Amino acid sequence: MGRDFHRFWAGSLSSNLGDGMMLVALPLVAAMLTNDPLLVAGLTAVRFLPWLLVGLFAGVVVDRVDRVRLMVLTNLGRGGALVALSLLIVTGHASIWVLYAVMFTVMVCEVFYDLAGQAMLPDIAPAGALDRANSRLVGGQTVTQQFAGGPLAGFLFAVAAFLPLAVNAGAYVLGALVLLGLPLAVRRPRRPEGGTGERSGKGAVRSVLDDIGEGLARTRPPPRRT
Repeated sequence: MGRDFHRFWAGSLSSNLGDGMMLVALPLVAAMLTNDPLLVAGLTAVRFLPWLLVGLFAGVVVDRVDRVRLMVLTNLGRGGALVALSLLIVTGHASIWVLYAVMFTVMVCEVFYDLAGQAMLPDIAPAGALDRANSRLVGGQTVTQQFAGGPLAGFLFAVAAFLPLAVNAGAYVLGALVLLGLPLAVRRPRRPEGGTGERSGKGAVRSVLDDIGEGLARTRPPPRRT
């Protein structure tokens, strides 16, 4: 599959391991901070809210910027948020509302990270091997996130409440560092021939809105034939 794909895959595996740990560690910390089951369950709503709020805008950004840089910055952002939460837990200043803020921040970063990775995969996979590359990516995500991350987070939480979050942050940072070696050729999206380059002001806003409208149009089902 090539060196570039394996580097990309290694970064994804590390990040997905962090995702699996966070999705178990944060509810455990929430149950430690509050006895209200509604507040604990609210973390699930916060987890998916960023996809609804910023998913379309993130898709436009991914089509316009250096994707590797975007993935590195979002992973560092996720790691930083979890380090801050770990420190608050150690010092006794954590609260359920802080957990909500951290979950929202991490998931906003995940929206940009996941979309950038999906958009970059066709440029990294060898010719004719996109199906294999995608299956390895999804398979690795399933194993690390659902089968490895959760049990590891539970074990570390039994040792210390902050420990799974600190290790989680390290997984995100490692995933960011691995991606830095990817070549420039796969970083930026391909520009259509005859493109006019970047716009500014109202033109840029209109261009973003047009791209979002085009994306929404592609999701509409075809008209039914009578």
